[in-house]
Amino acid sequence: MTTADPATTTGGSAIAQPPIPFRHYLTTLPGRWPSTEFKAHYAEHQLLSNISFFCPDEPLESPTAPISRDGSNVCGGKATGLVSHVWNRLSPFSGGHTAVNKNTQCRASTTSSNASAVSATSSPSQTPVSPSGWVARVGNIDIGNGLFLRTVALEREDGIYTTTTDGQEAAPLVMGHGFGTGIGIFFRNYESLAIRSGRRVYGIDWLGMGLSARPNDLPWLKAARTHPDDPATIHQTEAFFIEALDRWRVTMGIEKMVLLGHSFGGYMAALYGLHYPDHVEKLFLVSPLGVAEPPKGFIPWVRQMMEGKATDFFPGFGADRPRATGWVPGTEVELANPNYASLPPQEVQETIAQQAEEYAGVDLPPAEPTAKSDTTDPTTGPSQPAAADGGDERVWKAGTPEHRRQPRLFINNRQLVLKLLAMVWRSHYSPQWIVRRGGPLGSMLVNQYIGRYEYLPLPERNALSDYLYHLASRPGSGEYSLTILTYPFVFPRLPLVPRLTTLRVPTVFMYGVNDWMDYRGAEAASRQMPVPTRIVHIDNAGHNLMVENPEDFNAYVLKELAISGDRVSADHVLDL
Repeated sequence: MTTADPATTTGGSAIAQPPIPFRHYLTTLPGRWPSTEFKAHYAEHQLLSNISFFCPDEPLESPTAPISRDGSNVCGGKATGLVSHVWNRLSPFSGGHTAVNKNTQCRASTTSSNASAVSATSSPSQTPVSPSGWVARVGNIDIGNGLFLRTVALEREDGIYTTTTDGQEAAPLVMGHGFGTGIGIFFRNYESLAIRSGRRVYGIDWLGMGLSARPNDLPWLKAARTHPDDPATIHQTEAFFIEALDRWRVTMGIEKMVLLGHSFGGYMAALYGLHYPDHVEKLFLVSPLGVAEPPKGFIPWVRQMMEGKATDFFPGFGADRPRATGWVPGTEVELANPNYASLPPQEVQETIAQQAEEYAGVDLPPAEPTAKSDTTDPTTGPSQPAAADGGDERVWKAGTPEHRRQPRLFINNRQLVLKLLAMVWRSHYSPQWIVRRGGPLGSMLVNQYIGRYEYLPLPERNALSDYLYHLASRPGSGEYSLTILTYPFVFPRLPLVPRLTTLRVPTVFMYGVNDWMDYRGAEAASRQMPVPTRIVHIDNAGHNLMVENPEDFNAYVLKELAISGDRVSADHVLDL
């Protein structure tokens, strides 16, 4: 599959304007009182404006409860004071007021070529015949107790969506962001996934993150200060996020969904699938955090580091990793647990077998042949085995890089890095805490991180930098979970590998070819999972593959949505 120039193709319309000039702030009341909240909302608006039918002046309303959209810095609920009242009247991001950079074409049809492509390949009774009926709204969905989840919703105004063979609406796609980001991170994916799948698509900010409510009463954080390695504390921390997601699902009236999570969001999506399998049709774990177990000897080394005795990184950190080899038709569906027959009831076995047949028959993207021989290269590892019939196996191209690197560090002094990490983990701070306390240094760190996104047009890169910085500058809340759920260098305290053996939801693991997240944890997990699994490597991409290569990322998610569950017909998805 060829990849379009990311500078010209983003999966939607280009962001209309460059980052907001400083002088603009001087023309508004929020500008006279500089507000991180205002700037974070504005940066979110810039990113979501990449959706051609985004309507910022029509806030998303909670189906069963009023939303809180005060825009104040108060953690948890809605403020009612004078400042908040003035904000709600004048802020471009509150209801009843026209937004800055309003997209006047939010209800207009996109390109005629897209419209004709949809109508030519879709059934009028099942898939919208034109993208013109779509509208994207953003708002805060009330989940009770004064809390809300920031949500972007891409929906059809006529309510006509792809349906299953029994006439039911296909499950909506719900997307959860990674650590330190928010719904804006999927700005290159929303429009394509919604229009081309014919499904409702939602993006959520996790509780305590993004622009969602940020409660400051965190029992799990208090418990972690005295019992950091207690599994009960870790489970309580996980429940903070997954229970909020389930309350959001109930509020939105969603019975079953396809759940996609990136990095930290992938970790939470997997946990949600474990706790609420009846409400998840399929899981997309995109470069998920927390899958692999820490390497042997790592935990004793961490103890030394926390005591200030470690003088260098753990052996192997920063070394090259084996390259991705792609996935092979006929072997990517793994029912590898040898005791599988004794685990689930008979009807679960039949369902899994049927889904496996569907996986085996899916039409694959263009491929390149691999070598027939089963040779081993000392630098890249074993090659793919030869096909059973003697012909070439064909894999979805995994790219030319022979190695993937560990994450690069911003500070070259290793002892300083170790001391900083020890302080953060020992005190249960967070990377965002460093940004907030760092003043100009915090902004420089974010800009240096975003500077690696050279493939993004400058306006989008600046908007993303502003977005991440101002989210990090908000009051701390859910971000403090990082030091509870993981060790330094983000190895999980309770890895998913042994936990996924009870998962009952078909799962797709997705990684970038140059991803620093180790995909071998997914390989270990898939060999023990009693459901169909895939491990897919996206070319020309690293950890943030949905931003780095949105064309291939969107295309593969759409292929999977076409066969999600045992009821949805692949005919309802555009031929990409």
